[in-house]
Formats: sequence, C-alpha cells, structure tokens
Amino acid sequence: MTTPLMIDREGTLDRDDAIHVQPDSHGGWYLTVHIANVAAALQDGSTYDTQARHRGHTVYGPTWTRSMLPKELEQQLTLHEHRPNATLAITLTIRADGTVEDTWITRDTLRAPVAMSYDLVPAALADYAHPHHTTLSLAAHLATTLLSKRRADGALAVYDLIRGWATNDDGQLIRVDAPERNIGYIIVQEAMIAANAALAAWAIERDVPILFRNHTAAAATPPVRDLAADLDHVIASGVTSAFEATQRRLALVMRPALYESTVRGHYALTLPAYSHATSPLRRYADLVTQRQIIAALDGRTPPYTTGDLDQIADELNTAARERRERRSQALKDRAHTAARTKAATADDLADLTPAQFAPVLKRACKEGAYSDDLAAEVIRRSHADELALLDQHMVLSVATDPRWAPARRVLLDHVAADPQDAVSLLNMRSQQHRCTPVSFTTTVQEGPPPLFTAFATMQLDNGSAWGAGRRAPVKKLAQQLAATSLLAALAGVDDPTGDIIPSESTPAEDPFLSPGLPPAPPPGQHPVSSLTEYTHKGYASDTQWDVKRTGPDHAPKFTAWVTATIRGRGELTASGQAGSKAGARERAAAALLEQIHAAPLPQVEVSDVA
Repeated sequence: MTTPLMIDREGTLDRDDAIHVQPDSHGGWYLTVHIANVAAALQDGSTYDTQARHRGHTVYGPTWTRSMLPKELEQQLTLHEHRPNATLAITLTIRADGTVEDTWITRDTLRAPVAMSYDLVPAALADYAHPHHTTLSLAAHLATTLLSKRRADGALAVYDLIRGWATNDDGQLIRVDAPERNIGYIIVQEAMIAANAALAAWAIERDVPILFRNHTAAAATPPVRDLAADLDHVIASGVTSAFEATQRRLALVMRPALYESTVRGHYALTLPAYSHATSPLRRYADLVTQRQIIAALDGRTPPYTTGDLDQIADELNTAARERRERRSQALKDRAHTAARTKAATADDLADLTPAQFAPVLKRACKEGAYSDDLAAEVIRRSHADELALLDQHMVLSVATDPRWAPARRVLLDHVAADPQDAVSLLNMRSQQHRCTPVSFTTTVQEGPPPLFTAFATMQLDNGSAWGAGRRAPVKKLAQQLAATSLLAALAGVDDPTGDIIPSESTPAEDPFLSPGLPPAPPPGQHPVSSLTEYTHKGYASDTQWDVKRTGPDHAPKFTAWVTATIRGRGELTASGQAGSKAGARERAAAALLEQIHAAPLPQVEVSDVA
C-alpha cells in the first residue's frame, strides 16, 4: 500500500500538489498528481481573484514570501495532512519505458497525504523500515525512468545535484537550493512535467481552451541534444569561465517561454504541447487553466473565451518580461560596477578575468565609450586566443566608433586563419539586428579535385549585403571563407580572405604521397593558425587535439597534445603546457611546427645480408 506524498521545502505553507505512485501489473506505474482545487473556492472576478491576477504569482525571497493569495485564503485552500482535501486529480498510466499510455482527469478528495521536506527523502529511501520507503522507491524509479525517456527524446534536462544546477522550462540554468539537492527534487520535477504535458494533450483532444506554455528558440540554436551535452560537459568540468560562457549562450539563443491560447510546442522540453496546471495557489495561469478544466468536467461552458485567455496571457507575459528586464539591468549594473572597480584598481585590463572583461567591453561597445587601452587589450586577447565569441561580436558588430577599425582588422585576421566561427558571428549579428540569418549560394567545379565557390549574403533593413565569392576544395571551407568575407564587409575593414586552391602538382587522390614539406609559416603567425592553414591547403590531415586540466582553480595547469599527419613527415605528435588552454594549445602547435621543419633524418641504405 502506498501513500500520497507532498514533497516540498521545510515549513512550506502553500502546498498545492501531492504525488501518489502505485505499481501496475506490467512493470509500469500509475501516477496521480493531486492538485488543490482552488477554483472551487475562489470566484473569477472577485476581489481576491483580481488581486491574484495583478500579482500573477507568488514570489519567494531569501527571508520573505509575497503570496499570490491572502494568507487566510491560502491556508483554507492548501493541501493538509489532517483533513479531506478537494483536488483535481491527473492520473497517468505509464509503461516501464516511461511512455505515457493513458490520462484521466477527475475531481477527487485527497485524504491523509503525508508532508515531507526534500532533505528527508534520501534517508527514507535508504531505510527499508521507513513507513514511506516503498512509496519513495516507486516514485524514484518512476522519476529516473521519465527523465531517461525525456533525455532520449532530446529534451534539455539537466540536474546537477552536487553543484546545485538544473534547467527550468525556459531552457535556462537555475540554482537549486541546498536542501533540495537530492532525488526528491527530481521526483517532484518529473511528476509535474508529466502531469502538465498530459493535461495539455487532454485539453487539445477535447477542444478545451486553456493557457498553453509555449517555448521557442532562435534560428541559430543548435539541436537540444547538443546543448544538453554541452551543459553536462561544462558543469562537470568545473571551469567557471566556460560555465559562464555557456549560460550567456543559452540566454542568447533561448526565447522566454510564453503563455498563449494556441499551442506551439515546447522547444526545451521537446514536447508538442505543455501547460502550467499544478500550482494554482502560486501561479495565476494555473488557476485559469484549472477553472477551464473543471468546467469541462462538469459539462459547463468554460468561464474564459479565447479572447479572455489572450488578454490574460498578454498581462502575464508582459509582467514577466518587465521582471526579466529589471533583473537583467540590475545584474548588468552590478557586474559593470564590480568590473569597473576591478579595472580601476588593477595594473591594467589584462588582470580582468573573462567574466569581468566581458561586461566592460560590452558597455563600451554599446555606449560608444572607446578607449585605446581597451582596444589594445582586445588585440592582446585575440592574439592569445582568449577572446570569447560574444566579445568578438561586440567589437565587430555592435561598436560603432571608427577607432575600433584596427582591432576589427586583427579580429578578422584571426577569424580568417580559422574561419569556423565566421557563420556563428554572422548569426549573432542577425539576432542583434533582427534580420534573417546568413545564406549561401554554392557552385562546384568538377575535379579532380573538385573546387567549390561560395557566396554569403544577408538581408538587412536597407537592402542586401554580400562578401566576395571564395573558392576552396571543401564546400564547408568555401562557405566559411565567404562568411568571413561578408563579415569583413559588414565591419568596414579590408577582406583578409582569399581562395584556397590545391596546387596542381599535388596528386589529388593522396597529397601525402608527395615528399615535399609544407612551407615555413610567415614570421609572427600564430602557431595554431599555421596548423589550421596547413590543413586547409592539404599539407596536413587528421589533426586531433586533446587538452587536460590539472591543479587548483586559482592556479590551473593545462596540457595540450596535438597529432597530425604531415605531408613528407607522416604522423607527428607534440605537447605543450601553460596556465591557460589557449596557451597550452599555442605551445603544442609551436612544438609540432618545430618537428615539421626540423632537419630531415639521414637516409640509411640497408643491403641484404647473405
């Protein structure tokens, strides 16, 4: 026999959901999520309802709470251990692989649920004699199965309960409070996601108008699976700068989730339909949807028309946007003040960490606050391969002061040497200016070897922009060079790119049959850029990098290894160490170049021995 559980923070007074898990006879589960029936006691249009609509949701501060409903009404409607509770019950039949087979939604009465704080869950799971061990074991097994199924379906589902990070339904990383960092948090989250998704599907099948929770992403956003893999890797690495960069990238590509009366799907959760329905004490959108569902169950006309839902959605979305803007501005002001203080007391800008340097550069580019020292630091960081992609975007596409031109030329030279970031930089520009992403026109001249010609174009408010056509033996490389050419045109600097055409003397079928070594790189060229150029021109192939980090956070040590097959030399490997990843890669590349251009070994003639 299992027991309905209300898992929440210690001391919670607004309990609006309970979870009841039971096994079925086929290795699956019955999951019932009981939701407090707030709609039964709070009339639409009443004074309390108007106040709740204005507030929109409950706000939790570090030491205070601003409830959506008055305290006396909240306590009347909250789920309680020692009294019968009127609920809206969402029951799911779930197969052993996590697939939801069936959904029932009914009015119900919840009796004798057990309240449990998050921090008590692990001990109960570990104690076979605990009265709720069986219930929690079933719930934990179900939650991990649902999570595995969502990840397999491509959802952006990340829980790092060691360091305290998780993804929310906007696809953003959020902090998980210390007492919640255990399996209890996953049980609650997975049960609520399953219930909200099932209710949305139930409403669509029955033409019940509700508020859907829709989520989209920018056109340049990578697949959700790739984002999830990146998040897992960055969180596990423990590198603060990489984590902060990933957070900024998520904020850049993920659109805020919206309430709407029409269904458009949920990108981060990878669901065709989603709703908010499990927290009617804390969110007004959930209360609105609950009223619609209960009216449908009772055979009544829903209280809200589609037009009413649109109006409520607009109010809630506008309030959420204004809160984000206020929070964002406060964070920017705080970060800028801290960075400005740090810069003022440091010997120079080189002492700033990447996270501290980024807001200083961003503010300068957006507000036209150019300085020679800042431009010089941009150039230094570019040469050291320490300038984040977003920082490059700021200088190339946001800054308007013509004095940035020398720094832009350096950045474009850096991109041209390894043009794989050119398309990303253009798409960041398109998002900044709300224009269409870059597009390519590509033709091919049959070989051997084949030669691709690519043109990059972008639609702007005042017409089209395009760069020079660029030729290369690989289609992707031709497009990257063309994108770099367009980037230079938009930045107002000379085009640093050119065509990459294989030498006619190089056998097309295998350039490594020729004993000729690649030419020595020009003086001053970055070693990594030299190796990249060798690959583009057919002098190197199968280039592989590996970087390992050791040492404490305040004094990390990076070791980089690079392996490549070099024409006339065969496979070579070199390594380098430094205090940064970029520095280690630079030293490894320099060591490999030394091997490539070292004096050839003497040839020893071996004769047969009779």
